[in-house]
Amino acid sequence: MSDEIVWKLDNVRAGYSASEDRFEGVSFTIERGERVAFLGTAKSGRKLLMKVMCGLRPPRAGTMQIFDHTSGADAYYRDWDDLLPRRIKAKLGVALEVDGLLSNVSIREGYELLFRFRYGDHNERLQAAASKVVDGLCEQFSLNTIMHKRPVELSPSERKLACIARAFLARPRVLLLENPSENIGQLSQMKLWSMIDAVFENQERTIILSTEDFRLAWRHCPRWMVFDKGNLVFDGQKEDFIKTRHPVLKLIDPVLFPR
Repeated sequence: MSDEIVWKLDNVRAGYSASEDRFEGVSFTIERGERVAFLGTAKSGRKLLMKVMCGLRPPRAGTMQIFDHTSGADAYYRDWDDLLPRRIKAKLGVALEVDGLLSNVSIREGYELLFRFRYGDHNERLQAAASKVVDGLCEQFSLNTIMHKRPVELSPSERKLACIARAFLARPRVLLLENPSENIGQLSQMKLWSMIDAVFENQERTIILSTEDFRLAWRHCPRWMVFDKGNLVFDGQKEDFIKTRHPVLKLIDPVLFPR
């Protein structure tokens, strides 16, 4: 880990009402190489926070620095499709619950199109580079058997794995993964764990893992941020949070932490 700041949030708020995901007055700093788990239930605020951090929603108040770019509440008055500069987006690999796969082409074709779109060129040299990158990606994540299928033809587990792999197209410096182990079968879960183990081998990469899966967070992330009802209730080492016996533990994993 280094002292290079990846994110710095200062009293950031987002969302308006109790009927939607929201969070209030969140402040923290994440440095390069950190592995951080966002833990909490569906209405804890962590899902909206992920959208704000990757530029899909603007903050309602406060300021957010990502690398050398700073944004604030004034972003509400700009185009929401242009909240982050392209040079910042190029550093992020994002796999949210909305999978972002192109529906009318195969997984392989979709990956190639997304890779070429990212770099804004369509010459033969880039097409060859895209093909090479996609071949390596499908090999790395064991997608060779499904790469010629369209997303609609995939099982939920296969679609989840394809979505996570998509986040690696540009070899990102930062990864944001939302509920990667949700709604997948046991066999795919084993493949997922192997995939994430490989992801975490790169010590320079910053990884944010937003999940309700206590075991996944424990395995990979030494730093935990725990959210409850729109508030950040804990930020520190995972061992210290376990010692608190906070009530949210029962919501995160009622088997390991019974009432």
